[in-house]
Amino acid sequence: MRPNKNLLFHPSTGLCVTNNPSDNIPTLRLGPCPKSDPWTFNPSEGILWINKMCVEAPNVVGQKVKLGVGTKCSKLGQISATKMHLSFKTSNGLLLCLDVDERDNSVVANRCKFLTMDASCDPASQWFKVL
Repeated sequence: MRPNKNLLFHPSTGLCVTNNPSDNIPTLRLGPCPKSDPWTFNPSEGILWINKMCVEAPNVVGQKVKLGVGTKCSKLGQISATKMHLSFKTSNGLLLCLDVDERDNSVVANRCKFLTMDASCDPASQWFKVL
């Protein structure tokens, strides 16, 4: 399967995931979709690329998701019935999902909300759609 150029859309905000080059180490944040660079994602490989950099997921809950070059790429899986949760396993086996920090719209790693079986839990901040 050939990878496609896509946008990574966050439905609950109407924004797309973009590269945040203002940080010393590039991180991800939400921004206007017309200003978002295209992503390449091949679900069978699970690697998400933007501008020749790949997603490097942190090992700690709540930390920002970084971009790096090739050696530490995180394999992301589309989990849940909706396929809108992008998850990864940390080096110590913890399953985390991409999430949004509402304070600054940065993309962070948090425990996957739908796995808690808490009826009051709203997983919408963790929904990302590959368009």
